[in-house]
Amino acid sequence: MVRQRLPRISLGTVYRNLDLLAEQGEILKIESTGNSKRFDGATRLHHHVRCQKCGRMADIMHAVPIPDTRHIMLPGFTITGARLEFDGLCDACASPG
Repeated sequence: MVRQRLPRISLGTVYRNLDLLAEQGEILKIESTGNSKRFDGATRLHHHVRCQKCGRMADIMHAVPIPDTRHIMLPGFTITGARLEFDGLCDACASPG
């Protein structure tokens, strides 16, 4: 969409600005192991579901409890938080045909 308005903009410029907005708390940066960076405009606490086939992501806005990380002891680490992400198939990928 950005390229439609600014055809000569570089992808690096777009990602630098998205990273800056994430640092300022205006958007969320979603990073998962082995996947590209994604950004989310919904900044309140919520979780995500990712389609295992096409990679589509969706927000889960209802309350899902996260384990209390204060009691997790792991040698060599200080736990500072947790994320919860669900895997599944979106309707388009799950439908036969």
